[in-house]
Amino acid sequence: MENTDLGPDGGDGDRDGAGSGDDPDGRSGRPDAPTPFGPSSPLLERHWEALLDDAAATAEIYREEGWDVLELHPTDAAALTDAEAPGIEVTVPTNEFERLDLWVEDGRFGAYEVYRAETGRVFLLVVARDETRRRVVCVPAHYGFESVSALADRADATSRFLTHVLGAGGERVTLTHDDPGPFFPGGGSGSSGSEGNDAEKDGDHRTSGSGSGDG
Repeated sequence: MENTDLGPDGGDGDRDGAGSGDDPDGRSGRPDAPTPFGPSSPLLERHWEALLDDAAATAEIYREEGWDVLELHPTDAAALTDAEAPGIEVTVPTNEFERLDLWVEDGRFGAYEVYRAETGRVFLLVVARDETRRRVVCVPAHYGFESVSALADRADATSRFLTHVLGAGGERVTLTHDDPGPFFPGGGSGSSGSEGNDAEKDGDHRTSGSGSGDG
């Protein structure tokens, strides 16, 4: 699936939070808490809201097709340039994390799509699918252009890109994507239709792998 443009160019930044929701059914729910960029960055704030709108619209399409859908509402998002685990890291409300943790424990999120917009920051919507159980997780995220070079180098070295989802207590679930390209500016189409590896649990860290191919 081709990437989508979520809006015009905006400003820049490094590590910022993102709005949270508290919907036990996994449906879109906008919080009363401040959005990540605040009044000093209204254009970036609009881009984030547009991304959440796209996530909600994508989730609704899957629901209409009979999938179970979990929409995540990050309260924080950033690039993670760790040499062993390069990717993006988002923190989500407890109820959303707990549901994702259960899904990953007994599922295989081996297919995914990546929607990307380069609008002052790199905005991403990762749509990960467990095609056997017909479950979908929508993960909106963003990171700064200043992180692109280091993150791309780490991802190229490991031949993978990771989506880390953190709970409020620091617990972590990781989705693994073996084609880093779509997560970066100029990376082209971002989709995969192959099954991934079984979910693994190591302490408070679960991992679900994703395959490669054209979806």
